[in-house]
Amino acid sequence: MAKRVIPFEKATKTSNANEDKENSSSITAEDYLENQLHLEKEARELMPYDSNQCTYGMGPLRQEVYACLTCYEKTKKPCGICFACSINCHSKHRLAELFTKRNFTCDCGTSRINSNGHCRVRMVQPDGNVDRSGLLNLQTRHSEISNLDIPSLSNTYNQNYSGLFCSCCRPYNPEEDTNMFQCQFGQACGEDWYHEECIMGLRPQVIDRKRKSSAEKPVIDISDSEESSVLPMPGFPDLDSFETIICWKCVLKFQHEFDTLSSLLECQRVYHVEAESVEARDALLNGRSDSDNIGIKRMKKQFPYTLLLKKDFKKHIKQIVLENKPSNFELIKLLKEFPYMYNDDPIYKPPEDSDDENSSMFELGLKNLNKVPVEQALTGMEAYKKMKSRLTEFLKPFAEQKKVVTEEEVKKFFSTEMSQKRD
Repeated sequence: MAKRVIPFEKATKTSNANEDKENSSSITAEDYLENQLHLEKEARELMPYDSNQCTYGMGPLRQEVYACLTCYEKTKKPCGICFACSINCHSKHRLAELFTKRNFTCDCGTSRINSNGHCRVRMVQPDGNVDRSGLLNLQTRHSEISNLDIPSLSNTYNQNYSGLFCSCCRPYNPEEDTNMFQCQFGQACGEDWYHEECIMGLRPQVIDRKRKSSAEKPVIDISDSEESSVLPMPGFPDLDSFETIICWKCVLKFQHEFDTLSSLLECQRVYHVEAESVEARDALLNGRSDSDNIGIKRMKKQFPYTLLLKKDFKKHIKQIVLENKPSNFELIKLLKEFPYMYNDDPIYKPPEDSDDENSSMFELGLKNLNKVPVEQALTGMEAYKKMKSRLTEFLKPFAEQKKVVTEEEVKKFFSTEMSQKRD
């Protein structure tokens, strides 16, 4: 499926510079509290899952994977972690969201990334017991590494785990005006993601695809739909005409089989023709070059291609397998080796967070105090009560008088609190 990339746009303000400065640095206490609740609600919508269950013990899964770039820099080994570990064990690390990967086992708490120690999620279960299932226990507890879990031998890693994507080998940039697609097959590319331009053989952002605002509408409407944010890529098929792709790298690895599949399913192809511009690509694709002054066509070169699969591709591929025609023997043999091409390919989702969606972060923090030792919980509760009381007293006069509280005043409050805590 397409991963739509929408650039972050700042709306033009009509007020004068002084008003802009005041608006950006001040807010009513009432609005501040409402904004905090709104941010917490947004966070719950983006991450509605329970983060108390690591997937390591479940074995290889198709699941959402996060590459830890901090651990990669320390160990020089690419690694991936599950949702729970991205929250509990690597929250202060640099992470790259890879979306889904097949047959992947969480690396957190294994000897592959020994620099981060044990998995904090697996170590303590809800009943308070330590989970050491699958641990490499050599009875040498003085050694941290010897007690780490054994990493999966079936995990495979590509450039995504170092934060790079596509054939252009660049980090993901959410401000680029383009779409990216994940390879459905993935056996040659590791289920990599590709820009439309790169699929065609061009450079990312070779043309400006940002929709220009009209003179009558200088302010960008952030409620515009995704379709109006990015102009279509010239020469690339309509996004609604296909479901997913098989990249040219995977097609090249199994050329005969995918030639057959393309013919049977009547798939669209996007040829990978390396060029500096759309016009130069068209010329090469049509068998011409810049040196052809009189436009005489030459014999067309065979270019690698990306296969575009339609929305119901699995149904048709399954029919090919069931018919089992001798003429399709090689293709069927390949498909049976990778049945996710025609069977259900479920994605593991962590359990839904059972916490009340109306609970604030403060309230959720109190709920989780029962998961730590009593003495530590009492200390935390006392600190929370003091902080809440002081913050309430600080904001109360602003709320009552509907006065504004500036960013500097809020910073000063917390700075004072931290200073008193250190003293």
